[in-house]
Amino acid sequence: MQDILIVGNVTKDVYLRLDSHKNHFEKDQDGTEWLDLAFNGDTHKFFSRVAVFGGSAITKEVFTNFNINFSANLASTEQTPIHRYILCRGDAPHYFSPVEFTRNKWVEPKTPPNWIYLDRSANITIDFANDLIYYLERFPKTKLVTFVHKYANINAPYFIELIKKSTLIISDTKSNFPPHIQISNNRIFCQNSSLSWAKKEKENINTHLTITQTLASTVFAALLRGNTVEKALKISVANLELSTLNSTASLEMIQQYIEENR
Repeated sequence: MQDILIVGNVTKDVYLRLDSHKNHFEKDQDGTEWLDLAFNGDTHKFFSRVAVFGGSAITKEVFTNFNINFSANLASTEQTPIHRYILCRGDAPHYFSPVEFTRNKWVEPKTPPNWIYLDRSANITIDFANDLIYYLERFPKTKLVTFVHKYANINAPYFIELIKKSTLIISDTKSNFPPHIQISNNRIFCQNSSLSWAKKEKENINTHLTITQTLASTVFAALLRGNTVEKALKISVANLELSTLNSTASLEMIQQYIEENR
């Protein structure tokens, strides 16, 4: 049985669906809709409100559904989540997020895990990276998987060292990888081209943050269960197709979906 340590943050995403009959929207020349949010005492109307856990909470749910044994090193939890507020007009979201996610601090596990999973939601600092790198040097059998998102400080020396230590890298972008990493590291396989189809299909249900979170954790969980990279990507897309705003699919549901859509 593989033992995984998740490092990240749990968010509480509050969705407000704005009422187009009660709010005045205008379109610019590109077709983007705008809402006047002048701070003048006006009231804006919403017709539904949904609050769901995101971030590492999604990863934990996916691993549970795939029967993956895990523990978690979380800077924020379901009891103390990071709040994000998302205004929705049709398919288009607008985010209000904290200036900075809670910073992760390295807490050494009681026993070395097989894998350490740096979640998309992790806020990695120099101190955290140095502590983790030191831990990996002491316990070389523990493998590292790192999610690299488009805002990651990939050129920072400490982040480059994490990349070098990573057995597996999952990314939703390729553009910000330095040339020497692109050439020397052939472990970056979950790129934007692999995810774009699923993103387009599900953008009207989940935000891009939830989409990449679901895809990445599902890919890793599927690989741990012995699937090839190609099959793992298919499983991740199937999970996304079956997911809702507040839940991901069970392994049985995913397998049935794949069988029915061959």
